[in-house]
Amino acid sequence: MDPPTPKRKSKHLSRDQRLQIQSLYKAGLELKQIHDHLGFSYRQIWHTCHASRPTPKKRSGRPLTLSDEQVDEIEIFIISKRSHRLLSYEKLA
Repeated sequence: MDPPTPKRKSKHLSRDQRLQIQSLYKAGLELKQIHDHLGFSYRQIWHTCHASRPTPKKRSGRPLTLSDEQVDEIEIFIISKRSHRLLSYEKLA
């Protein structure tokens, strides 16, 4: 076997890393063996092995602060006059 790879700084595994973990698990390696071989945390390996698909769900991110109607209203205001297009962000607020 190859020497263990150094620990990674990223909290989230890439799709290729998740596929590699799932392949090793399906080949019969135990979670501890995968951890020793790849260097990922035990929890990352456990979640990946018990996930139904290799690609994780997209994270929702920060929620929008303006509704679609408010964004449309601001766009209409800005394009209505040339002087509105030249306003700074501070004056638009």
